[in-house]
Amino acid sequence: MGTHGDDGPADGTSSRDAAAAFADVYRLLAPQVRGYARRQVPDDLAEDVVAETFLVLWRRWSDAPAGTDLRPWVFGVARNKILRVREQQHRALRSVAHAAAAEPARPHGADPADDVAAADRARRLLAHLPPAEAEAMALTVWAGLAPAEAAQVLGCSVTALTSRLSRARTRLAAVLGAQGTADDTDDRRDDRAREGGR
Repeated sequence: MGTHGDDGPADGTSSRDAAAAFADVYRLLAPQVRGYARRQVPDDLAEDVVAETFLVLWRRWSDAPAGTDLRPWVFGVARNKILRVREQQHRALRSVAHAAAAEPARPHGADPADDVAAADRARRLLAHLPPAEAEAMALTVWAGLAPAEAAQVLGCSVTALTSRLSRARTRLAAVLGAQGTADDTDDRRDDRAREGGR
């Protein structure tokens, strides 16, 4: 990365080169960060997370790692921004926004309500997990980071990360199983009510 302060490169690197490189990184990573943030905080705050994450990247362009280490670094910044948003919400609303990442690509013309519903469902599912497991799921399953990248973001070993994922999957399977059983019971109750009304 070229060295620069808030206003651009300070070494021999031209502002144009730095801006072009930054734009390439933004085009590649912003949709991933946005999807990750949308699974963890409400949509209006997710956009703030994206903007603040890339503002930090631009300001610290000279400090940011190059190559394959850049993606975990960016997600680490995004994670910190998300944690700050949650703390602010907790103080203001006495609630914590729960997350999951990365919005899968949708065909053009998809109903925006589907995206909102999917993000809300992901937040509700992650609410059933301890924070460490929820973050592991959000980074790997929804944000699409490799286990090594997610472990780097969370500051733990890959072994610890995979253990968290395993426990999270077990818990979520139990939650989804319980929800399915409750839905079946409701359906049978509705059927009996309809038959009794005849």
